[in-house]
Amino acid sequence: MRPLTIIGSAVTAGLLTMVAAIIAGVVAVDQVSVTTGVITRSFLVIAALAITAFVWWSRMKPGDPPEALLLGLVGGWVLNVSSWAGASFAGQLFTSLTLGAVLIDLTLWAAVSYGLVFALSRTAVPNPR
Repeated sequence: MRPLTIIGSAVTAGLLTMVAAIIAGVVAVDQVSVTTGVITRSFLVIAALAITAFVWWSRMKPGDPPEALLLGLVGGWVLNVSSWAGASFAGQLFTSLTLGAVLIDLTLWAAVSYGLVFALSRTAVPNPR
């Protein structure tokens, strides 16, 4: 596994999803609705993960294992500061308990990351540089 893929995709995912959380916070304040903000954040997080996966997939070499990208995407959850408060994905839609929201967020984040890496590994070949 290439450490650059893991670290780079984790940092990229962490930063893009923090921006998504800020945008969703602005939407929530504007709409005076936490639910609207959480739904907006959920869609933006999926978009951020998809962008991160595509960019880093295109930087991978054909011999690189897709697990490196998956590990990096899930590592982005760890680097996202709102993850530890249960406010990084859609967990707040299901429960107001912080630990429950954290576990739901991690599960959804890992599932979306796995789905993206699976789709890329079945449909695209890494850049042959």
